[in-house]
Amino acid sequence: MFSGSSDVTFQSTMPPAQVVENLKECLESLGRLSLEKNGSFSIGGTKFKGFGYKTTIEGNVRAKEGRYSVNVDWTVKPEIVAWLIAICGFPLGLAIFVLPYNAKSEIERKVEKALSALKFNVTGG
Repeated sequence: MFSGSSDVTFQSTMPPAQVVENLKECLESLGRLSLEKNGSFSIGGTKFKGFGYKTTIEGNVRAKEGRYSVNVDWTVKPEIVAWLIAICGFPLGLAIFVLPYNAKSEIERKVEKALSALKFNVTGG
């Protein structure tokens, strides 16, 4: 229901392994990063788990000739309990959707900050 995406592209002379280490360090504020060999990753978003909603954070990193592209997608999805509260408590029950909306906003801020830090770290400015 609430989702977003953010990406960054940069050029770097760093070896790919070092760029990946920087990626892990910068995104650790979101949770534990699990990176696949094909460049896709997922982040355990338990820091953003709350009552009545589930979060997923995924992305990918691509490299070609020293040019890197990192994309992060996130979704905050109300669970059945939130929908029940919203329907049974209508119209005040709709306030339950403030929780996932706030989580989405926090994830968005942290992703933007992490990707900016990544670009700064690997490009030196």
